[in-house]
Amino acid sequence: MKLTVIDSLTLPGSPQRPNEDASGWTADAAFVIDGATGLGPGILVGNDNSDAASLAAFAALNMTAMLERGHATDEIVRGINTLVGRIVGAMTSEPPHGWQLPVAGFQMLRAEDGRLVTSGLGDCTLFVADTEGNATTTSPHPSRGAENALAAAMIERARGLSKLAVADRDAATVEALRASRARFNTPGGPLWTLGAAPDAADHIASATLTPALPATALLASDGFAALVDTYRRYDAAGLVAAARDRGLDELGSELRRIEHEQDPEGQAFPRMKISDDATALLISIQQS
Repeated sequence: MKLTVIDSLTLPGSPQRPNEDASGWTADAAFVIDGATGLGPGILVGNDNSDAASLAAFAALNMTAMLERGHATDEIVRGINTLVGRIVGAMTSEPPHGWQLPVAGFQMLRAEDGRLVTSGLGDCTLFVADTEGNATTTSPHPSRGAENALAAAMIERARGLSKLAVADRDAATVEALRASRARFNTPGGPLWTLGAAPDAADHIASATLTPALPATALLASDGFAALVDTYRRYDAAGLVAAARDRGLDELGSELRRIEHEQDPEGQAFPRMKISDDATALLISIQQS
């Protein structure tokens, strides 16, 4: 089976902040990574004013290298998180709160021994459309309900999303975000991620896919997948077709028009910021 990246896109959510997404690919795999910075003072990983950007870049570099060496996906996650944990330990004099740690979701598509396998942690998404017209969507954490409810309450208090910078979130929002983040990467918690918890490797969501070939796949961070699950402009098949026919750059422009021209205040589509980082890879899947 042959995977070929035929288009790629990454857009920062704001020109004032680092892009906390990353992506990469090898001869038989591709992935996107979506970082989220810690919710406390100080930078625990890196020095780019965003420990999530540093985490995403570090994870992408090591993920690519370990894929090229043939490591299993769980080995890759365990290795990355072990290294990040050591970095955090070296940067802090005492263990940080869970909500202080940067985290990152990822979704991977990989050809393994003639099979097509997708694996991930967090809220990135894989869309696949095959030659028979079938389309599938895969995401380990597909629901945005709780986050959207929190965003709606925040927007109501602020009387508009455009009046809020990330650093200006009110105390109630920050407290709720910290309470949720503190449960990440814990037994019984809502989410496991790339970050400082090696045990996340035991919680990777994986599935074998059997699309009729040739097929086209689209890997997306949640900021790009919002075209489907938040803004409802496309279904899975429609998004893949639009990416194939019109290109990812045009879809990125459409995404930003929705956010900056049609709903800058977040009234129609409650969200935590006007625009999120948005990353996508368009991939051709063919029988080798």
